[in-house]
Amino acid sequence: MMDQATYSSAGFIAARLDRLPNSGWHILVRCVVGATVFFDAFDALSIALVLPVLSTRWHLTSMSIGILIASGYVGQAIGALLFGSVAERIGRIKTISLTIVIFAFASLASAFAPNYAWLCAMRVIGGIGLGGEGPAALAYISEIAPVERRGAFILSFQFMYAAGFVAASLMGAWIVPRFGWQSIFIVGSLPIILLPVLRRLCPESPRWFASRGRLEESDAALWEIEKRVSKNGKVTLSDVAPTAGPVLNRDSSVRELFSPVYRKRTINLWILWAATYFVVYGMTNWLPTLLKTVYHLPLQETLNIALLSATLGLCGNIACVALIDRIGPKHWFIGAFAGAAALFSLWLAMGDGKLVPFLILGLAAFVLSVTVSFGLFLYTAEIYPTRMRGIGAGFASFWLRVASVLAPMVIGYLLPRHGISGVFAVFAGVSAIGFLASLIGMIKTKGLRLEDIAP
Repeated sequence: MMDQATYSSAGFIAARLDRLPNSGWHILVRCVVGATVFFDAFDALSIALVLPVLSTRWHLTSMSIGILIASGYVGQAIGALLFGSVAERIGRIKTISLTIVIFAFASLASAFAPNYAWLCAMRVIGGIGLGGEGPAALAYISEIAPVERRGAFILSFQFMYAAGFVAASLMGAWIVPRFGWQSIFIVGSLPIILLPVLRRLCPESPRWFASRGRLEESDAALWEIEKRVSKNGKVTLSDVAPTAGPVLNRDSSVRELFSPVYRKRTINLWILWAATYFVVYGMTNWLPTLLKTVYHLPLQETLNIALLSATLGLCGNIACVALIDRIGPKHWFIGAFAGAAALFSLWLAMGDGKLVPFLILGLAAFVLSVTVSFGLFLYTAEIYPTRMRGIGAGFASFWLRVASVLAPMVIGYLLPRHGISGVFAVFAGVSAIGFLASLIGMIKTKGLRLEDIAP
């Protein structure tokens, strides 16, 4: 018979987590933690939706618009680097809670922005919270995910990100014309109400406790999860088979990202994040402004098309959730990047610049890119071990923020000089880089345990 010390060892902690079936508790956790990611996406699109109003009211130039968009991502880059390490030291749930407070406060303060400089400053502060929240949430969800359906589990959590885009678009199309641009930032402060629910429902990650050598706390957290999954013993859990567990009492550092095992993974991953989000956030943040200033559509029609683009992205993500465990991230990324590059190139080859081809080809390429952005969260969580998952996710999402800073500024520079053709040419080239990185540098993770993928 297995003694308590063995049952609480690092290897058995991982095995006990992996044998748990998907349950009502897992669904609730995905919804609550996913709600924080929901507001990350909501915030990303909210600034794009108020820009058609603010650009006229504050007489903003293309470069000023690009800087305002970029300011939030500067903060997110800082937050990703800072809180990736914080999540390894104080835990996933405490880090998520702290970052929620930061970005909720900044969103509320943005609603009272009297001028351009104030709004830029609040975007930076809010970005710090948003940039730190994502890696910690991703680490937590990946560490409690059932192994058989890890892809669908993590992506169904990340589905809340796509839902945030749709919700922001709906809000923008309805409340901005009726209640003013400030209203969307007030809505963005609501995640503060999640804090009591988060702390009550979500025990700290047992894998994180085990990786810190805190086995008693790991065992206690896991007993709480097992109790909820088994409904206090009403549902019988399968037997536990011993496995290799996370490395104990070993602090990780940024240098380990470049150790022989992880160097190639890390560099390739950063390229994937930068390429994906250059296109996704470039399109997301500039689409309403392009439609209004280049194609001269009225505000309501512009916001409706932004809603359509978000809805199409959501549909693409639903397909990704359904198929990613069958296809695997590597093959999915190769196909999506290749398709996006081809669609952007086809629009350039047509050369007429009319609205309908722009919407059909541009939005199709956007949807393919969005599915990659969705799958990146799964792939990033899989290729690093528990001791460095927060740091790995934080530094990877830093390149998301770098791309998100550069994309609006590059578009702001290119648009008055080379038009939409110049912008789409850059999008095609960046998508081609993503295709090559996927083809050459990605590893296969389909169906493998986390401890087997990342020693």
